This record gives sequence, structure tokens and C-alpha cells, in this order.
Amino acid sequence: MPAQQGPGLVDLDIVDKDLSLVVQLLRGRSGANIVILEGGENKVDSLELTEPGSSTTLTAVVSDQYGEPFTDSTVTWTITDGAVASVDPAGVVMPVGAGSARVVASVGALSDSASVVVPAIPTSLTASPSPLEVYEQEATQLNAAVRDQFGQFARPARAAR
Repeated sequence: MPAQQGPGLVDLDIVDKDLSLVVQLLRGRSGANIVILEGGENKVDSLELTEPGSSTTLTAVVSDQYGEPFTDSTVTWTITDGAVASVDPAGVVMPVGAGSARVVASVGALSDSASVVVPAIPTSLTASPSPLEVYEQEATQLNAAVRDQFGQFARPARAAR
């Protein structure tokens, strides 16, 4: 017989002559919910990360159809594009390169996601040929390479002639 074990949880005792175990089920799964929060307070739909080495810690709150939280749910964190950002098992998100992706928190069949945007910020410009010699009445073509804060090449750039 099922025994109620806190809001939204039901323990089922399954007994076999060689096996005895307890299975926890979500009661009313259709109303259960998961929400991603930043700083433990604010619902996150999107976040922007710009600085290499910086991080943002996200948390996921899982609740039943009555809004009561499940305190012992194991959240799995994933990212849709590892070239843009990484996320560890604790929900710490770090930028890796410019672009956009989604961070996803999952518990069983429940999931929530937030967009992660990492803008390319130009930080260096290299022009060639180097050294440059320019003479009066003569045109010279320059090639330029722009790198972002991650050291990756930004969009092709053309120097003015």
C-alpha cells in the first residue's frame, strides 16, 4: 500500500521473495515543474557571459503540482553547444567562445532551459604586412585579423586603403 512521504512523493514498497525495494514516484507528474534560478532567487530565461574565466551559478528548483519543492531531486545540467559555454554538475556556467546556446536543467522527464549568449568582443587587431612601408602616391593593401576576448578570430575585417 502506498505511503505518503511529504508533498508530491509516494513510496511504493515492492516485495518479492528475493527482492525488496522502495520506489519514489512523483504524484501528479503532469503538474510537476522545474525552474532555473540565478543566485537562488530570480527566474532565468537568458544570461549573457562576456569575460573569459567568469562564471554564473544556476540552481534548479523542482516542485510538485502544488508548488511544494522536492528537496532531494538530482538535477542533470547540459549545454546545447560546448563551443559556446560549459556547465558543470553543480550548475556553474562558464563562457568558452562567442555564440549562443541553451543550458538545460533536467530531472526525469521535467526540464527547463535558458539561453546563454556570449558576444564576441574585439580585443586585438593585427595588420600585415609588417613592417609596413608606404610611399607617397602609392597604394598599399593591408590585411587585418581581429581576435575576440577568447583569442578566436572575429569576423573578417578589411582595413581602409
